[in-house]
Amino acid sequence: MIKMRLRRSLLFVPANRPELFDKALVGPADMICIELEDGVGPEQKDLARENMQTLLASLSAENTGIQAEILVRVNHPETAAGQDDLSAFLSLQTRSVGLMLPKISTADELRSAEHNLRVHGFDGPLFLLIETNQGLEDCFDILRASSLLKMVLFGGVDLASALRCTPDWQPLLYARQRLIHAAASTGLDVMDMPYLHIADKEGLLHEAQAAAHIGFTGKAAIHPAQLAPIHEAFTPAEDDICHAEKVVAAYQQAQAEVTVLEGRLVEKPVIDRMMRILALAKAAGLRSR
Repeated sequence: MIKMRLRRSLLFVPANRPELFDKALVGPADMICIELEDGVGPEQKDLARENMQTLLASLSAENTGIQAEILVRVNHPETAAGQDDLSAFLSLQTRSVGLMLPKISTADELRSAEHNLRVHGFDGPLFLLIETNQGLEDCFDILRASSLLKMVLFGGVDLASALRCTPDWQPLLYARQRLIHAAASTGLDVMDMPYLHIADKEGLLHEAQAAAHIGFTGKAAIHPAQLAPIHEAFTPAEDDICHAEKVVAAYQQAQAEVTVLEGRLVEKPVIDRMMRILALAKAAGLRSR
């Protein structure tokens, strides 16, 4: 069985709004990103850093039982704000919390950032945003540049501006598929951009299902109300799980490279896809084996 970390959803929580922390931490998000970058205005950066430090220190000191994967999005590491973010984060000496680096445009940028982080003792998980024209161009090299890298997020809002298009599905389809291709080439999880219309749950579900269909492994959220539709789109349905179990059992019983089930050819690539469905079901708590 494939071992899979559940990364269907990532909820951004601005660090200048500490009153939102508790609700996010006890909610259903698979990942929670404490936001120091675009979601925080320049005049509140220092306050946001202090709130981030207070939160992470409390999580380290307590056995909270929180299941969500916690990470912090800093400003670009080569900016003054990003350097202040990293200094604040690294002062905590935490290895269980990941870092999200925005606007990475070249493999050398990532290698430089990783080197500086390792010098200061950080060897935890890294997460990237690909959201610049150059980043999209070089994404295959970027995603191979760090052994700490676990997931990449499609930064469609910034990228749409760089590409001179609207941040809608069709204009960004090529960019989405290019990043999916690069992530699949390195075995990384790849998460789609947030859906910007918070109240439109039907539109969100439609876009999340489309994202799952083309190869994304999850989708970011900007409000807790968006998590349920995202999880629905990226969690296997019961019929899909049962079908996967049936296909895998038939293939294993055949003890051959190919078999036929209900008139359809079953071979290794089909089994790989079925095993991924079963691994995701297990990670989501829908199956015990």
